[in-house]
Amino acid sequence: MGDDDAPVLRAAAEIRSELPSLVPAQAEQLGVTLGDLLRRAGEAEDDTRAEIVDSVIELLTEHEAVRTRLGQLVPRKDNTRGFGETGWAPDQVLTGTPASVTSISIICSRCGYVNSLKFRPPTSDPGDCQNPQVPRHVLGLA
Repeated sequence: MGDDDAPVLRAAAEIRSELPSLVPAQAEQLGVTLGDLLRRAGEAEDDTRAEIVDSVIELLTEHEAVRTRLGQLVPRKDNTRGFGETGWAPDQVLTGTPASVTSISIICSRCGYVNSLKFRPPTSDPGDCQNPQVPRHVLGLA
């Protein structure tokens, strides 16, 4: 069984026993379908198991209560960044000595103040101007 499949299948087996309290009206029907999928996943070869596990996940995410319980039993992984959602990019420490952090000067197009920033902010979210002499306002990017 694939390493990624095992937690989902264990959670599905546990959820199957909890279906009467999670979704009372559909518990019997979901229980039969889930039982069949779990049996097939246990008997399947590695190359066909992924499709069955996908069906298990699809079934378990149809109802809000079951989806919530699945999320409690199997935390989501952020596969795009290579580590779980509990990690955060600034937590990663690079080896070597840090380079001196330089700043750039950006002139606010609204008030003319020269802002000293470590990076150029995106146009969609420029942040506030650093001018202490005028009322707080969004940094005007030209």
